[in-house]
Amino acid sequence: MEERQHLVEQILEINARMGQLMSTGQASSWLNLDITMSQLKILFLLDEGEKTMGQLARPLGVTLSTVTGIVDRLVADDLVARHESPLDRRQVVGHLTEKGHQLLRRLYAAGQTILASMLENLTLEDMRAVARSLDILYSAALAQQQVLVQKDRQSSSAAGF
Repeated sequence: MEERQHLVEQILEINARMGQLMSTGQASSWLNLDITMSQLKILFLLDEGEKTMGQLARPLGVTLSTVTGIVDRLVADDLVARHESPLDRRQVVGHLTEKGHQLLRRLYAAGQTILASMLENLTLEDMRAVARSLDILYSAALAQQQVLVQKDRQSSSAAGF
């Protein structure tokens, strides 16, 4: 178990250093944003698909009135649109507008461009190792996501949502 813990710490440290290096190149894309962290979180949540105000409020740990205020500002900036839920007209559903999608694509693209330039410096053998490692990590992330979704469903059912 000691080696496993050491490797986890080493991976986390390398990941933090990589994040710092990559953020240096992405800084202008992120610093030019004129939105709050809460608004950015809403955009990331809506990038997964449309959501009710309750589905936005829960993961952020805020009230419905708070999330509605955040979404109001995003609607005013034409990054998010709202409509009644076709299943329940009492519920309001938010989704990204084209402008919202473009903003997120621009942010994602900045990171991809930096990563692509780093990969150009690797040998073919190293690129294969990175690809295999990322594939393994992606599989682990998918498995973790399934566990979290199941827990969320159970807690929502228990809470009566």
